[in-house]
Amino acid sequence: MNITDINSAKPSEEETNNVINENLKSSLPPQSYSWWNVSWSFRIPVSISSDNDQENAPVELLVNFTDYLNDLSVDNPWLDKYSIRVIEYESSSEFWEIDCEFEPYERIYDNETNAVGDVVWILNGTTTQGNTRDFFIYFNNGSISEVPTDYYTNLRVWHEGFETYRPGDINGGISSQDTYPTSGDWEVSNTTSARGSSSLHIWGNCWKDEELDGFDFSEYPSVKVSAKMRFDDENIDREISGIGFHDIRTAIPDPADSYGIRGSQPWGSAESYKYRNQYYAASTFFWYTLGYIAHDDYVFYIADDDSYTDRDLYWDDISIWDVSIQDINTVPDHLLDIDIGDIEAASFRLDVTCLDENGDLVPNAKVYLSNITQVEHFDETDEEGIANFLDLEQGGKYNITVNFTQDGLDDPITETVYFDENYEITKLDNTLTAFLNLTSFYFNISDNDHDPVQYGYVLLKEGSTNVGKDDLNSLGNATIRWTNDTINYDYEVYYDFNARPGTATYIDSELNIIPTTSIPTIYINAQANISKVYFNVTELDSKDPFPYAKLRIYNQSGYNFPDLTENVANITIGTDGRATFIYFADNYGDWGNYTLDVYFAGQRRSIKVNDGPLKTPHNFTLSRVSYTNISVELNVNQYNTTIGISSYTNEVVWNGNITLKFNFTRNEPSLFDVLENPDVMNFQILDEEGGDFSEQVNIKEYQYSKGLFNYTFNSSHYGLIGGTRYKVSLTGTFGTYVPAEIELLITINSVSTSVSVHDYGNPTPASEFTQFYGELINISVRYYESDTLKPLEGASVSYKWLNLGYTTINPDPIYDGYYTFTLNTSDAGETGTETIRIQLGLQNYSSISDFFVNLEIRPIRTLISGEESIIDTANIRVGQPLPLYFSYNTSNGTPIEGARTTYIWRKGSGSFSSAVLVNTSIPGRYSLDFNTENRPIGTYSLIATFEKTNYETRTASYIINILAREIEADLDATNIDDDQINIVKGNKVTIEVELTDPIDGN
Repeated sequence: MNITDINSAKPSEEETNNVINENLKSSLPPQSYSWWNVSWSFRIPVSISSDNDQENAPVELLVNFTDYLNDLSVDNPWLDKYSIRVIEYESSSEFWEIDCEFEPYERIYDNETNAVGDVVWILNGTTTQGNTRDFFIYFNNGSISEVPTDYYTNLRVWHEGFETYRPGDINGGISSQDTYPTSGDWEVSNTTSARGSSSLHIWGNCWKDEELDGFDFSEYPSVKVSAKMRFDDENIDREISGIGFHDIRTAIPDPADSYGIRGSQPWGSAESYKYRNQYYAASTFFWYTLGYIAHDDYVFYIADDDSYTDRDLYWDDISIWDVSIQDINTVPDHLLDIDIGDIEAASFRLDVTCLDENGDLVPNAKVYLSNITQVEHFDETDEEGIANFLDLEQGGKYNITVNFTQDGLDDPITETVYFDENYEITKLDNTLTAFLNLTSFYFNISDNDHDPVQYGYVLLKEGSTNVGKDDLNSLGNATIRWTNDTINYDYEVYYDFNARPGTATYIDSELNIIPTTSIPTIYINAQANISKVYFNVTELDSKDPFPYAKLRIYNQSGYNFPDLTENVANITIGTDGRATFIYFADNYGDWGNYTLDVYFAGQRRSIKVNDGPLKTPHNFTLSRVSYTNISVELNVNQYNTTIGISSYTNEVVWNGNITLKFNFTRNEPSLFDVLENPDVMNFQILDEEGGDFSEQVNIKEYQYSKGLFNYTFNSSHYGLIGGTRYKVSLTGTFGTYVPAEIELLITINSVSTSVSVHDYGNPTPASEFTQFYGELINISVRYYESDTLKPLEGASVSYKWLNLGYTTINPDPIYDGYYTFTLNTSDAGETGTETIRIQLGLQNYSSISDFFVNLEIRPIRTLISGEESIIDTANIRVGQPLPLYFSYNTSNGTPIEGARTTYIWRKGSGSFSSAVLVNTSIPGRYSLDFNTENRPIGTYSLIATFEKTNYETRTASYIINILAREIEADLDATNIDDDQINIVKGNKVTIEVELTDPIDGN
């Protein structure tokens, strides 16, 4: 046995004598069936057909999964053998799972290097001749780790395919019947197989047996056996050829049928000798089944022919099944035709690693994959500079574009920094390293004290244009990437006071701490001319922290105390008494000399600096980092009263209640937040800008416990208006203590409203109306609260149509809650559809300004001579007149004067001519004189049309037949009697004929 052949086995057309025979071919085109379950990574298409109808035929398919995975250049071609599933497809969207099992070839199997074995399942039901059944073998589902290891159903409980045969597996015979007992006189063929690369080749009198190792029939009380058999010479009389079972190794028992040899057919029987084979085509494998086997330990491969010694009999795939398979009672079956396609992957991927010109990773680059016409995939590189693309087409070619955007700028700039055309997806996991047209600049910014500048940003400049920006991090570092265009870039550094935590307010929110400077290299270490002072502010006597006061700092060069115009910064002292000042040091221009004072409760306070004398203010120079202690001559407890908000209603619909819950506390030197009964507790409504809106009201009576307040008021009070925002002001006093004012923003929402329109008197809403031209229509509007359905009275309601201005709609005098208006359709001037726009509003309620309804104005209804239309036929003789009269009236009988009345006519199939009707002296009556008395014989078609603007058009159609006139003849002659003339021959006879027109007597 050539084990190497199995190690590399994958079905292909070129290997018909190796792994797979002529009935297995790699000939399937790529499949278009949808994926059964995207958790499974791979699948192999299999199409199966049969030359004849087969019922529950078994499928035994040798598959080397390692070779398939190598076809996709999978980095780790490992098989999860418990993940294998077989799915049958009826169509792309109709499919189901089939019971299957995978039996590895244990002697040579390795999950990573040689995952080879049989995938086995049953073709359930009937596989009819000429019908193809489509399957996919799915495998490897790494995303579902809970696939049970005992998933597979026991279908095939024992099998011998000779693929991993070793000497000693098969025993020679022990009877004189076996004339070829030694291996070499018989063989395991490596050139002929039913579906793999090997089979058992015997001939003549050759009885071989094999122990059913590991199989116990008692565990499977009802099984069936299938086998595949081939003769190379069909033109002989053969004795016994078959598969038998017995409980011991023995010579041929008597009778031979006790072996359980296949049936009693003449092509495989112990009862018929020298019977010429009539079922097998030469050199072709067929398969057949044996029935129930009770209990045996050995399988026998039998060729029994005393006279025939040529090597022509092959056995393959002897299988014992614990499921129902087809019974083959007489004629063996052809093998199934099995086509196997190429492996397909659920997702081909590409990982693009983006590097700058120095080989450094580039995050936040935008990578696009496109075909000729459109962008198909997009991803942004992560912190590792990698963009991932899944669900790519195997063998697909993509254009790869990388764009880089300077998002930090107010107006971001984007440049294309890489392009690769027609990149081909050649394997499952593809990788590309893209060197971008980018340079990375690395900044490290420190201050005068060599500490990192943590708050601010760096600008990259091309001339006067900003082309890059990055914020400084806690280490004072920033990185800016931009195109490598051999341009000399500059940079600037700004300190951002708004980014710094705390409540310091500087006159400039941003400070240019390093002016425009040329970049000498990609690594920039720069020192900014700024430094800092750390202040510790306490009370002079108690040495307790002095929080919430303002530390005001001025540029000394322009300071003229108490002139405050040169204020640089206002810093609120923290609860721990700490404050920090950062600004230009004394080695930067005119800066570095500063003045400070402490401002609290509306006054500057006297201070001691580093235990020096009392003074106001204090001058200092900023050069390097320094630490300054300031003591304030003040007992802060005198001012430490607070109004604290527990909860309040910040948003309400107009007419809803607003509740304020708060407390009034005082801070004692040894205690905190002592509730206190204030002398005055004032409440006031302010507008959104903080201006007075209501009078100030003392709400001290709403104190329900000492220092605790609960005040509720309705949002319709104090003149509050829905749809408006206000502020609530709370102020109070306790002796000399005056806490800071509290301002709370509240929103008063308008009451939600709805509108409906109605045909007058009809409660059912409508969105469109119809009326005839010239008539009036009454339309009612209902304006009401959305939640309660309560109608709103006193609202401002108006409508607009015909490009006219808005007209007020008044309340309906009969129906409460409705507003009614009347339209005269004549005002429209013509028929058609007009849009009516309605707007409604009422203070404190949501207004509706764009409510539209349609009015269809129909033409005035009309009749022609009392009918909606006239279709008639008239017959008349040549020369006779045919006067036609028509009455064109409204449906209520009013004559329509001044109508446009025309008619068209033609003779036979000739061309049409036109003319007009004549007004009579009777209003609405029109005459048509077709002048029939002067027209020649023939058939005439005539259509009269009656129309007038805003009236329905009517027609009258006639077929007029002008016929030849009748003639009466009267005969008179000499001696005529009863229409017979009697005359003597030779005498003269006179005959008179009188012709008369009966119509006029002429």
